[in-house]
Amino acid sequence: MNLIQIRDLQKSYTDQKLLKKIDFTFNEGDKVGVIGINGAGKSTFLKILAGVEKADEGEIFIHPKCTIRYLAQTPVFDQSCSVLDYVLKNAYEKKDEVKEYEAKSILTKLKINDFDQDVTVLSGGQKKRVALACALIAPCSCLILDEPTNHLDYEMVEWFEKRLIKSQQSIIMITHDRYFLERVCNRIVEIDHGHSECYDANYSKYLQEKEIRLATLAANERKRQTLLRKERAWIQRGALARSTKSKERIARFEKLQAQEGIKVKDKLKLNSISSRLGNKTIEVHHVCKSYDSKVLLNDFSYTLNRFERLGIVGENGSGKSTLLNMFAKIVSPDEGEVEIGETVRIGYFRQELQDMDESIRVIDYIREIGEVIETLEGEVRASELLEQFLFTKDQQWQPINRLSGGEKRRLYLCSILMSRPNILLLDEPTNDLDIETISILEEFLESFKGAVVAVSHDRYFLDKAVDTLLIFKGQGKIEKWLHSYSEYLIERQPEKTNKERQATVQKEKQVKITYLEKKELESLDDKIAEMEQIVKNLEEELNKTTDYNQIKEICTKLDQGRLDLEKITERWMELNELQEQSQK
Repeated sequence: MNLIQIRDLQKSYTDQKLLKKIDFTFNEGDKVGVIGINGAGKSTFLKILAGVEKADEGEIFIHPKCTIRYLAQTPVFDQSCSVLDYVLKNAYEKKDEVKEYEAKSILTKLKINDFDQDVTVLSGGQKKRVALACALIAPCSCLILDEPTNHLDYEMVEWFEKRLIKSQQSIIMITHDRYFLERVCNRIVEIDHGHSECYDANYSKYLQEKEIRLATLAANERKRQTLLRKERAWIQRGALARSTKSKERIARFEKLQAQEGIKVKDKLKLNSISSRLGNKTIEVHHVCKSYDSKVLLNDFSYTLNRFERLGIVGENGSGKSTLLNMFAKIVSPDEGEVEIGETVRIGYFRQELQDMDESIRVIDYIREIGEVIETLEGEVRASELLEQFLFTKDQQWQPINRLSGGEKRRLYLCSILMSRPNILLLDEPTNDLDIETISILEEFLESFKGAVVAVSHDRYFLDKAVDTLLIFKGQGKIEKWLHSYSEYLIERQPEKTNKERQATVQKEKQVKITYLEKKELESLDDKIAEMEQIVKNLEEELNKTTDYNQIKEICTKLDQGRLDLEKITERWMELNELQEQSQK
């Protein structure tokens, strides 16, 4: 059933046309992830779907049987009442014991345990979780969620993820959690420069299809430029617009010239935007810290290495941000000492947006830090760095108060990197940042000439950006982990780990290769050679093709071919190893 249909949706703020032409069809059972850079209009799009705002132009059809619940990016609580009463009042028309039990159960899963607390005194993260509870338990056919995973720790995200996967409700959401998009969504809608592009895919498939689409656009643009050069040369030779054919050819040239070509953004080298760091960085010696009898750190010692990539994870309120504030000398320990080296230059990206003079222009905010940065490759100007962080030339000359919340956070991140730190402290850096900016940050961190300490619940970011973890267990207990965050999450599931260990033991016991396995091994060499040739032929065919549909078809075959080749190769390695063990 078609739940929502949108055609030619348009929305402007002051003189800025935010949404120029949005076409969107939302069907029953769809689980849609809406992505795009901060300021692209994603939240505005969701507000229009939810009826919170009105479009300037366009057609919007919502099926009469489609009931919608909307979670705002920043919920507002303006009436004093208890947490439980707020949820029941906003989720149900009538209360009863069953509904009260369900509300308490959801709130507990979201780690809101004081049901009698006044909602107006909750922190921003707690308010978001209470609002999420309202959205989840209220009866509806369509959930519209704006950044639902912000302020959720891993256990909450895992529970929430499983709930949405099993849910029969249709879902439209904005989230920058890439693993979440991968596992929950079956469609991706990208909003870019006021237009929408829809992909019937999860996140990884979307990346693949987008790459194909951009390659096709780039090929078409090359053809357009070639044709333009030929036609321009014809015009310049003195073509006379006397005949009908000449007039038509000139009109075609003018139309071709008026088309807007795709723009390929230049990659700026940021790897040397840092200052020299000496041998001594940050050393923590036997530190203790408590708040209201709650122990956060107990006799904790740590020495940060010069080029370490340290991730800090744990439940909300376990002391992660407190440790970061100690590293920055903002908070003092109750006992112990924190020493900082003389050459250390800290860049601290905090959860809370720092005060900005929003009347000044974006470019002037960065120029206050410096007009240029000296790097090993030469000078990087403030305007170049802003462009790398997705601020167009027009935006750079706008006052900060014209930016969205996410754009201001992106500007804040840009200003910290502009100050050339050699130790970066990042407190929930992926909150409220779009995926493209997070990718830019990840790329920067890969070659950053200094140490990085990041507090985060973003599994994808942690897997990519850090190599050592401090796991805050509560009550001052901290565990060091030297593998990826995903490996830690697997390890902490004892049932799954035991099965994996049993499978490994069983495999090790089988050391004798059978006659049939020997014959299979002999045949695999020819199969591998055959599959390698198929993959090679498809790759050559892909390089020659510019038609979008053909590219898509070839890529599907190529993916399957590579997968088959990988499986055959793995089987060959397995049997070959078994044969070697049998011969011992």
